[in-house]
Amino acid sequence: MNEADGWFGEMVVILGADFYRCEQLLHSNDNDFWRRTYIKTGFSMFEAMNEMMRQVAMAVACVRTESYNMARLIFLGNISNRILKNGTIEMEELRAPFINYTAFILRSLAKECGTDATFFSDHRWERFQRVTKVRDRLTHPKTKADLIVTDDDLVLMRDAVDWYWHAIRDAKNDPSFGKGTDDPSFIKKGEQL
Repeated sequence: MNEADGWFGEMVVILGADFYRCEQLLHSNDNDFWRRTYIKTGFSMFEAMNEMMRQVAMAVACVRTESYNMARLIFLGNISNRILKNGTIEMEELRAPFINYTAFILRSLAKECGTDATFFSDHRWERFQRVTKVRDRLTHPKTKADLIVTDDDLVLMRDAVDWYWHAIRDAKNDPSFGKGTDDPSFIKKGEQL
């Protein structure tokens, strides 16, 4: 494990603990602030996990010497290139829609680990996509109504978290991922991934 892996692992543990704490506070003090914070914290955790899984998929892809998929490696590199008028190349961070890049990372991870991405047929994948619209609404509100997080939105978030953790476990073909639990709250205990 390199230094970045440790840092991202720690980041995921911190954000997972934050998410779990928000969940606890929602049960004891359910209000609009904690509902919004719960959704936003969950997506911070997803973003951190995406980065960590992107690095894992990239590392596995680079170890394979018999067959490289250059297109996958380029996108896993998270860099976009363009040729300027003077013939030089300018690099910048890849900008891809969250859903698309999450699907790409998890599909790439599955492919590189030699598993099938069957987790996309799970009904919670659709719920993951739906809760992303809730996050977008909260992040870019146009009206006061955009700031409301309903009970259904909270259920979508819980299903999205469950789907994401199962997708990683399935992609990595690692039944011990998450210490064999269906609930990612193992993070709250500070256990490493």
